Amino acid sequence: MDRLSTFRNDNQRAVLDMTLELHEIGLASVLEFPQIVVTGDQSAGKSSVLEAISGVNYPRREGMCTRCAIEVVMRQSESFSITAKIIPFTESRRPYRELQMLRNFDETIADIIAFPELIEKAMQCMGLNDRNGRRGPRAFSRDVLRVQINGPEIPILTLVDLPGLIHSTRSSQTDEDVKATRALTEEYLRNRRTIVLAIISAKNDYANQIIIDLCKKYDAASRTLGIITKPDCLLPNSQAQTDFITLSENDEVHLGHGWHWLKNLESASTAEDRLNSERNFFRDGIWATREESTLGVESLRTKLSRLLEGHLRRELPVLRSELSQKLAETRQMLADLGDPLLTVSMRRELIHNLSWELLDVTNAAIKGDYESPFFETVDQNVDIDMPPNVVRLRAAIQCLNGKFTKHMFLHGHKYKIGRGDSVHPDTTKALDPRLTEFLNLAFGGIEDILDDDPEGTWGDIADYEYLARRLKPKCLNRPQAEKWVLKVLQRCKGRELPGNYNPELIRTLFMEQSEHWEIIAFTHVDAVAKACQNVLRLALKHCAREDISERLYKTRIRGVLNEQLKLAREELTNVLEDKNGHPMTFSHSYSLTVQRQRYRRYGGILKHMARANTSFINLEGPNGSSIDPQIWSRHYVDPEKLRDAAREAADMDRFSASEALDSQIAFYKEQLKYFIDVVIRQVIERRLVKPLTSIIKTSLSAEKLSDSEVSDITAEPVEVSTKRADLEKLIDMLQKGDETFEQAEVSLS
Repeated sequence: MDRLSTFRNDNQRAVLDMTLELHEIGLASVLEFPQIVVTGDQSAGKSSVLEAISGVNYPRREGMCTRCAIEVVMRQSESFSITAKIIPFTESRRPYRELQMLRNFDETIADIIAFPELIEKAMQCMGLNDRNGRRGPRAFSRDVLRVQINGPEIPILTLVDLPGLIHSTRSSQTDEDVKATRALTEEYLRNRRTIVLAIISAKNDYANQIIIDLCKKYDAASRTLGIITKPDCLLPNSQAQTDFITLSENDEVHLGHGWHWLKNLESASTAEDRLNSERNFFRDGIWATREESTLGVESLRTKLSRLLEGHLRRELPVLRSELSQKLAETRQMLADLGDPLLTVSMRRELIHNLSWELLDVTNAAIKGDYESPFFETVDQNVDIDMPPNVVRLRAAIQCLNGKFTKHMFLHGHKYKIGRGDSVHPDTTKALDPRLTEFLNLAFGGIEDILDDDPEGTWGDIADYEYLARRLKPKCLNRPQAEKWVLKVLQRCKGRELPGNYNPELIRTLFMEQSEHWEIIAFTHVDAVAKACQNVLRLALKHCAREDISERLYKTRIRGVLNEQLKLAREELTNVLEDKNGHPMTFSHSYSLTVQRQRYRRYGGILKHMARANTSFINLEGPNGSSIDPQIWSRHYVDPEKLRDAAREAADMDRFSASEALDSQIAFYKEQLKYFIDVVIRQVIERRLVKPLTSIIKTSLSAEKLSDSEVSDITAEPVEVSTKRADLEKLIDMLQKGDETFEQAEVSLS
């Protein structure tokens, strides 16, 4: 039987050639390719295995060591030749000149004697050796050296020969070589489509040969065929022979494709002599009892032929499916980069479309229309006014305005004034219920005064903890507050009559009481400005490529936003200046509040006076006896005593201070509400929120930009251009691979 007949199959050759073409296109760098790799320890007999399979003797040069994967392609042809090419590893970033040099390497020889020189030239081109044959700048290369052997007696097969694994360093092999050869082998073992020919030498204990452990480590044992070489080194009936025979039974170390025996014949002069010697060896002794399918190169060729063809036919349809998926993903990645902007008009159109899209998104954010995909992301663990939630700008501003309002009520005042009686603090003691009823009837329910101050219903606000600590109001009871007013009154006296106060007094008191407003309001303005800034930045990123959005923001938007913030601060400064002007209000509620303050205060005074001047009248019984006071006693306010108490001379300054305090409290309450509304409407909305749309219209108007400005804004960064070129190159590669699959399907059908 012709030793090559098992390989002479047109369909098999077509499948193998297609695989080679796909590999040459470069797809092996992006997809896991089906392949058979030959690996094992140095001196395990890998070269002898390749020689036996191909029937070609490989002359060796002492010290020659490859440090890359060699793809051995065996094909039939009328004449003998060996061609070497380099398939660059395309995934790495390398200079174009270097890649071209590697791709252009194409050397052919017609004599096997020149094979070592051919390999050496390739090693030099790949930077692994220098011109003198010594070690080059690289320890190993991820490029693949393809060696195609053509001849009339060459089988149709493709194998990948990996550098032999090194266990320890020596003079010609460094620790770097040990790591490099192992790393390269592991890279191929990780490929789930790799069939492994694990070469084990019978001259060494198999437990000391690391290739089996590596196959187990990377879950490659199920796709491994173990080849035991140099069986002639085993002494008949020795323990070593027994151990290796046991190993080949595939029980102790189970491999998915079993074990095979191959005899190395370095001294044989021809391939035919080697084949006859191997046949004779396996006919004698214990080998005669082994299955023929596990012995010798002839059965190995048949086994490899079937194994590779079946493997390719199973994996190639899956590979094509992955290729199609990769092609779709790559096209989408290229689409995400956008079309290349080749002309100024195209770039101007891009800015025009971008500005309109940005305007729509910003308008929706201001109005609170959150239907756009831009508003879909909501993080409940993040504050409303922080990214990504801040894109819902109206909700963020409402939240900030609410915080501002609460903070003004909680910490806007310098003094928190209580309601203790200014004249007689002991009036807080419980009165006789009957006396209380009498006074309420007499004075219309003095204690039932409407209180619309919301301060007591709010807790502290976590967002303003720093300001809250810094601006914490000082608590004063009514007498302490009147002393504060009295001191200011004495320093504001003008030509007013005793018992009156200078109108400047209310302004001075109000300015001091409201001095916290400035820092609270400016803090609020800055917070809203930051929210607006964040919204525009996020909206730009949503509408445009990141580099374009950054350039637009920095060159066209940021300066205008800063100018608007400046205007908002100036507006707030004007509002604060107006606030510190002459007190002025025509609000009816101000008068009502003053009346209530005085009503409460005078009511307290009357209560005290009534209590101090109340007499009890006891009625006598029929026999002149006194009736039980609990039954018949009546409260009686002596009008003479009450009149005398009311005539007691009063401290006019203290009286004026008390009156002024009531007016200040009422005025502060009115101005506080007014100030909050003015800041929100006149500063926040007018100066920060409303101008956002006009900023987009004016700053991003494509018609107003010069050609140079348009080019600068839309210029594609180097990394994007490089990425685009890489993706286009990858798409071209994948499309060629897809076409190759289609052509192969036609030829195989």
